Amino acid sequence: MPWGEAPVPVSPAQELVLVFIGLPVLAAAVTAAVVLALALSFEVRSARRRRRHAPTLWQQWPTVSIIVAAHNGGGLLADCIRSVQGSRYERYELILVDAGSTDNTPEVMAGFAAEDGRIVFAGRSPAAAAGYGAALNLGVGRAGGGAHVPSRGRRPRPADCGPDAAGLRRRE
Repeated sequence: MPWGEAPVPVSPAQELVLVFIGLPVLAAAVTAAVVLALALSFEVRSARRRRRHAPTLWQQWPTVSIIVAAHNGGGLLADCIRSVQGSRYERYELILVDAGSTDNTPEVMAGFAAEDGRIVFAGRSPAAAAGYGAALNLGVGRAGGGAHVPSRGRRPRPADCGPDAAGLRRRE
């Protein structure tokens, strides 16, 4: 419109259409600006945290040392170990100690330790006659995790093994 001309009159219906189209466009633009500002601030915080080598939530979970000392528990031991392997908590080491068994318990332990790098077969406790307590002490001595979870019995059942039995379930 040139400078000297009068504005073109707009009818009330045209004004209503402009309002109904203009307000949602304005709201979308404001929302996009707020989301962009928040995303930028989160990225800046994340970059600062990476530069400082601050731990993330995943790195703050402790490694759990699960100590299973078994005496003649070869039949139940495989289910116990599979229960630990199937748990949702992934940061663990499973330490298997034989407490002077006369069945196939040491073979089962050695077989699982050969298959999975998180499983350690500590062998037979030096004082096999001393029993379950000496075997647990050997397992605690080999443990390197931030939290230790001993099994609850001489013949471990799946419910007695692992981080889930100790209440260390990982939240999803």
